[in-house]
Parts: sequence; structure tokens; C-alpha cells
Amino acid sequence: MLEAHALHLTYPGAERAAVAGVDLVVEPDEVVAVTGPSGCGKSTLLHLLAGVLVPDAGTVHLRGRSLSGSSSDGRALARRRGIGMVFQDGRLVPELPAVEDVMLPLLVDGIRRREARRRAMAALESVGLGELTVRRPTKMSGGQAQRVAIARALVHEPSVVLADEPTGALDRATGTAVMDLLVSSVRARGGALVVVTHDEQVAAAADRRVAMLDGVVSPAGAQGSASGAPRAASVR
Repeated sequence: MLEAHALHLTYPGAERAAVAGVDLVVEPDEVVAVTGPSGCGKSTLLHLLAGVLVPDAGTVHLRGRSLSGSSSDGRALARRRGIGMVFQDGRLVPELPAVEDVMLPLLVDGIRRREARRRAMAALESVGLGELTVRRPTKMSGGQAQRVAIARALVHEPSVVLADEPTGALDRATGTAVMDLLVSSVRARGGALVVVTHDEQVAAAADRRVAMLDGVVSPAGAQGSASGAPRAASVR
């Protein structure tokens, strides 16, 4: 599904690599939590997997096709059609009603407006917001807004969803509900989910955990499953 091999990235002017030699393989219908302290490279890894950043060395493949070796336009196309992204702050457009925000990935990909609206309405219904389709995010609770972000990430039926601290701005109860919804929604479509988190409860909901430290996968607990069974470091 999603494969990364020997990923390296050093930001300009930095003394050390943000990501150094990371390998990761994510299978269909799998939930992987990437954990570690602030500044350890978690979010950088996620952006490399999404093709937002290009590695200095190493490769990323999505469904057998090179993402890291593609042009900027090629990577953007792969994100539009194969990757959904959820962020801590939702990144919704404040001026747009929920249904129009969820329509955006489809419209950018050339889907006709009527069909895009139909799919967006169905996506919002699937996350329990069928009655809030015309409400703007500024009039929603944090949990409702994050549900809109999940609907937008799933509306084009991506193979992989990448989530960066999706519950970080929510209270415990709301965060648990949002994470449960995200996992169940991705699984219902047979996709895979990679979630970056500081939250132990969120990490415990994953099938596997990838612990990072100083840009590398930490040998201690690397790729451990949620049940605690050990796995080989940095390989699936």
C-alpha cells in the first residue's frame, strides 16, 4: 500500500537530519501510530509520506508507484487521488459551508459540481453531520469541525489517510470520539491510516506503533503492536 525506504531529509541550515534512514511499510486495513517527543521528526516523516516534502535520499511508493520520484504536479495528483490528510487544526475554509469545503478535493480533481456535492453530502452523512452541511466551521464545535475535516479527507476514497495530531486540539472525550470515527471510517473503505500523535490513548488504538527519536525509528518499542507484541524495528 504505502512503502518508504531509507528516508533522509535535512532542512536547510540544520545541523542534523530531521529524518534519517527511516523505513516504513503500511498495509491495507492497517492503522499505524507514529509517536515520539516534539521535534523528533514525526510530522516531517508524515509530510514525506504525503509527497509534500521531497527526501534528500530514499523513496516513497504508493500502491507501487513512486511518489518521491515524481514531479511536483505528479505528487499533487497522487495526493488528490490516493491520499487523504487530516491536521490538528482541521485547516477548513472559514467562509465555506461544510459541504462546499468537503467538495474542494473533488472540484480540484475535475469532478462536476453536482456530483461533487452529492459525494460531499454522503461523506458528511457518514461522519454524522448530515444536518450540518450548510454550517460554517466558525459555528461548529471543535469535534464537529474535525469531523468535517475527516469527511474532506475521505471524500475522494483515498488508499491512505495521514493524520497529524488529529485530536491534539480536542478534549479527551471528543478526541476519543473523533479518533474512533477516523479509524472506523478508514477501515470501512479498506484503506490504511498513519497517525502522528503524542496521545497514548490514540496510539493504543493503532495496530502498530512506530516510535521515533532524533529522526530515526527508536529500537526500543519500534513497530510494537497495540497488544504489546514485539516486531522487527523499522520493517513491517
